[in-house]
Amino acid sequence: MGLPLLCALAQPLLSPLVPTPPPPTTRHFYIAAVEIGWDYVFTDGLQGPVIRAQAGDRLVVHFKNLASESFSISPVGITYWKQSEGAGYEDSTGGQEKQDDAVSPGGSYVYVWDISAKDGPTSSDPECLTYSYSSQVDTVRDLNSGLVGALLICKSSAFGEDGLRRSPEFVLLFAVFDETKSWYGEVGERRTRERYRKSSGRKEYHTINGYINATLPGLTMCLNERSVFWHLIGVGTAPEIHSIQFQDHSLQVMSQRKLYMEMTPMTFTTAEMRPASKGRFLISCRIHAHKDAGMNAVFSVEDCPAARGPTLHHVKHQNYDDYSDYDNAMFNSVDFQAQKPGPQIRASRGRRSSIRMHFIAAEEVTWNYASHLKPTDSLLHQYFRVSPEQLGFQYKKAVFLEYTDATFTAKKTSDGTLQGPLLKGEVNDQVHIIFKNMASRPYNIYPTGLISDLRSMGVPPNTTFSYVWKLGPDSGPLEGDPQCLTQLYQSTVHPERDLASGLVGTLLICKYEAIDHVGQMSMMFAVFDENRSWYIDQNIHTYSSDPSKVDPSDPDFLSSNIIYSVNGGMFRGREFATCQSDVTFWHVVNVGTQSDFLSVYFRGNPIKRQDANQWVLTLFPMTGETIPMEAELIGRYEYGTMDHVDPRSGTGDNKYRNYYIAAEEVTWDYGIRIPPQLIRPREMRRGMRKFLPEYKKVVFRAYTNGDFKHPVVIGELQEHLGIMGPFIRAEVHEQLTVTFRNKASRPYSFHLQGVYDKSQGGGMAQTQTDPTGVPGEAVPPGESRVYTWKITKKQGPYETEFACKAGAYYSTVNKEKDLHSGLIGPLVICRPNTLDPKLGLQADLQEYALLFHSFDETKSWYLEENLRRHCTPPCRAPLRCGAAINGYVAETLPGLLVAQHQRVRWHLLNVGGDGEYHAVHFHGLAFNTNTEQQHRAGVFNLYPGVFGTVEMRPPMVGTWLVECTVGDYQLAGMRAKMLVYDPRYWGPNLARLDMAGSTNAWMGNNIGSWLQVDMGRPTLVHGLQTQGASAGLRDHFVSLYELSYSLDQLTWNTYRGNQTQQRYFFKGNMDSSSVKDHRLSPPIVARYVRIQPLVVVKKPALRLELLGCDLNSCSMPLGLQRRKIPDGSFSASSVRSSWRHTWSAKLARLHQGGSANAWRPKNNNPHEWLQVDLQRVQRVTGLVTQGARALLTQMMVTEFSVALSNDGRTWSTVLEEETIFSGNSDPDEESLALFEPPVFARYLRVQPRGWINDIALRLEVLGCDTQQRT
Repeated sequence: MGLPLLCALAQPLLSPLVPTPPPPTTRHFYIAAVEIGWDYVFTDGLQGPVIRAQAGDRLVVHFKNLASESFSISPVGITYWKQSEGAGYEDSTGGQEKQDDAVSPGGSYVYVWDISAKDGPTSSDPECLTYSYSSQVDTVRDLNSGLVGALLICKSSAFGEDGLRRSPEFVLLFAVFDETKSWYGEVGERRTRERYRKSSGRKEYHTINGYINATLPGLTMCLNERSVFWHLIGVGTAPEIHSIQFQDHSLQVMSQRKLYMEMTPMTFTTAEMRPASKGRFLISCRIHAHKDAGMNAVFSVEDCPAARGPTLHHVKHQNYDDYSDYDNAMFNSVDFQAQKPGPQIRASRGRRSSIRMHFIAAEEVTWNYASHLKPTDSLLHQYFRVSPEQLGFQYKKAVFLEYTDATFTAKKTSDGTLQGPLLKGEVNDQVHIIFKNMASRPYNIYPTGLISDLRSMGVPPNTTFSYVWKLGPDSGPLEGDPQCLTQLYQSTVHPERDLASGLVGTLLICKYEAIDHVGQMSMMFAVFDENRSWYIDQNIHTYSSDPSKVDPSDPDFLSSNIIYSVNGGMFRGREFATCQSDVTFWHVVNVGTQSDFLSVYFRGNPIKRQDANQWVLTLFPMTGETIPMEAELIGRYEYGTMDHVDPRSGTGDNKYRNYYIAAEEVTWDYGIRIPPQLIRPREMRRGMRKFLPEYKKVVFRAYTNGDFKHPVVIGELQEHLGIMGPFIRAEVHEQLTVTFRNKASRPYSFHLQGVYDKSQGGGMAQTQTDPTGVPGEAVPPGESRVYTWKITKKQGPYETEFACKAGAYYSTVNKEKDLHSGLIGPLVICRPNTLDPKLGLQADLQEYALLFHSFDETKSWYLEENLRRHCTPPCRAPLRCGAAINGYVAETLPGLLVAQHQRVRWHLLNVGGDGEYHAVHFHGLAFNTNTEQQHRAGVFNLYPGVFGTVEMRPPMVGTWLVECTVGDYQLAGMRAKMLVYDPRYWGPNLARLDMAGSTNAWMGNNIGSWLQVDMGRPTLVHGLQTQGASAGLRDHFVSLYELSYSLDQLTWNTYRGNQTQQRYFFKGNMDSSSVKDHRLSPPIVARYVRIQPLVVVKKPALRLELLGCDLNSCSMPLGLQRRKIPDGSFSASSVRSSWRHTWSAKLARLHQGGSANAWRPKNNNPHEWLQVDLQRVQRVTGLVTQGARALLTQMMVTEFSVALSNDGRTWSTVLEEETIFSGNSDPDEESLALFEPPVFARYLRVQPRGWINDIALRLEVLGCDTQQRT
């Protein structure tokens, strides 16, 4: 079938080719967007060309849009200037800086990316970092139409003398394309294209490089290669997840062994592989729900001559078009050897080492998922309803059991668990399995990720086979891995149905001498779909009270047979015992046919993973992990999943730190304050929508003390938290006390994730009676509890982590409903002596917390109340709000102001269910992650229940997007804007603010009077200067005042700054003439600024100057007045000279002194001009002009125009038509002319069009630095 998609085609040109190591160079790529027919099976290729570079390179991408829609090219993982971002949003830019956002059909654009050293790999990174580029005009439609390619940023050592990679490389794009969301899909509002009319068949394709069903050509490598690099990219607009296996091979990702690659949308991984043997091997997704989706490919390993040819990952091979079904020819050979009691299947090669013998049988049993529950337990009646349509809690299943010898008479394992026996082996061991099928149908036993493929070979009933598994070095742990790798074994005659029937167990592959030295705990989180079991019919007839009433296709019946269990038990049915101070290794696996994450929460004692203490372990389906835990706290603790799924549904020194936190009910609008009728359709499609005017919610808020009468004012440093509660910060070895009051109308609780001390954490009523519970216990409305924790070293950051790490606090009465109602806040635990004693902050950086969460109002406690208040019956409004960051959607989150080049730390939070995955992307800003070593990254994968911390030093000023880059979430509104500003302090001679920031001698009537300034547009305000006034021989001034500000005059904020007090009190003047300076730290973004006098002398009188800049920090003087621009850079059409003076062009500097103190032309006429060479192309935002005096004559230019040039030869006007700017009306005052939008030029030519008396001009050029594109 001919399905229309988009592809990117290119012919890369490297200029020049240089010897090894190649120095930084300019690399040109010519890329076009072209519409083609695509059948997902075989054609010229879908993925865009691979763009390669190293730190210091300049990438010049010439983009031509040959398609019929507007597209762009936007990279991930590198810094860039605004002119080369390739993504459009409101970022206070315009004109030339918007041309890159969307290239119209038939148009072209040149993107220039300068790869800085901070974009390249660190010493602990692989030799090339894997990123991507894509079109960002409409993220969802563009990607589903096919516009995506790979971007590799490499170390210089990765290239040879010919400029090519030294090692073979292959780029694999794991993408799920939804054709209904393509520009060419069959969606109602899109026009039909007859030439690309779709069939009514399949619409969603699980692909590798755009191919399905092993049709991808060109994956060929040589057996003698020491290393082959795979650059793996996950792509998709929905949160699909994949567990990718490379048959018979393992991969090395940095210092860790990977038998499965975990891929989600916007996952970027560089993996290294050593070809193991000749043959053809399958790359496939291991998730059972995806087994027929087609995401698989074949790679070939061949004997090659010593000299290797070029990498062939884009080459066609005509013999790769017949793999819709896989026969044995594509796998390694299998030897069969006779051995009693049956034939031996040798699934390994090489010398023997230690031999570990196991006698395992597959047997049929009756399994009770809730054997520990009593008939009177409420859980039993709630989730196991007794009815003819329900089967209850018992099922016939098949299990692996271990026996002592080949007679299979004495069991070695107990019947207390559903998972098979824990099998262990060290690297180079051989595991001998004598397998007897004692069930009624064929089964086998197969270790995933180890040996030749035996999946289709079933062992008949009452038959015995012997297997030999060799645990080779390429299957064992690496330096960065734990002592043992946790894998699975299972029956794979029919993998999905065998698994649903119960045949699965855990296999440990350990380092040498790593077995049996410490405690071992095996925990299998399994989702058994009993509907897919081989025994479903028998179970219906055995356990239904009336089998004739059972409808196997009924959704309720299907849902009731999906069992969520731990080691085969439900509802805390299994306890694990460890001793205090013992190190226990947990072997945790996620088993099931579902396609969701598993986030396991360890309460009480943290686990150690990647050299850091963590509380949550995320596992992909059919994967496992070994994690150590040192039991520090005594007691019983619960381990479970972070999801919100119904269990039976398918869907040193003692320091003290005190906080007073209340849960209180508020109304919330998700940041949308525009009336619905004023929101444009495109904005609505991008998440700017809500279905009710406002929502009642409940939030955590801070108070000053335990009487809970005075709330803490939310200042500039906390404004970004939005719906979240205040920061709770503490250091290791401190005692943390939280007094919690429930001011809401229903019970809520208080629980810290990341800190847990059962012995100290009891909630104590404020009457100081005995403890009434532990954190997480419900607190009735109107009551308070006091909780105390001792922060231990293990709860804080490791030496290899950042100084502080993220956690969270929330209510757990009903965690899902409490979260969707709004109860969540950030917790930060730091090393000792990190926080400033007075401010409670880390002094050398800025710190922000971002919660990525989709609030579902249908799961809120206040659903019915919101409907009654805002929706007239019959109410049909959909209530699920858009995806939000800190409770704000569609770029409405305030408060994200960060300083250029200064250290910024971001705490990233995801408390969603197991289906909610987010990929956090900061546009144009790479960041560092600190685990065992520092690594560079462009996207942070935020799995359910996981909190991450990253740091950056933003190199570019401007407004930048931070978003979840998974298309569906991004489109639904999970986006915010971050303003990077230049933190340099500007004196009043550098602060312009449209020249309207000074109000001379305002005088109010009394102490209640206030002064308000409207700056005309949102402005970045860094400081202010005040002065009093004299009237009637008396001084009038303001000696104390406070400042408030607003963007819309509806919502006002009182400035608090970085102080701990409720608000900041500004000390004003002590007389009428002196000037008082104040710097705002942090600065504010405002259009309206209001000064409220608090203490005055006589009457409130004020002269005011506001100091600041436009939002892009681009109204700085470029150096004419300060003589950074040399005299030789000035020129003019003519110069007036006399025997006394020469009014030369070089005198045209603002506030130039002397008797000849400006430029004057020889004649006064409109053909004269003054020209300035700014030395390089600059972003110019305006001009400040000034006249001059000659004796008693005033001279000034009242009107002028401006021409621009980059080479001094070709000139253009500021706008398309000549614009006349207003000049001066007083020769000594300054006049400001703004360029909107800003212009880019090296040469400026000012042409007077009107003047008083004579033409005389002094000026300053305002702007900032920009990229030098040529």
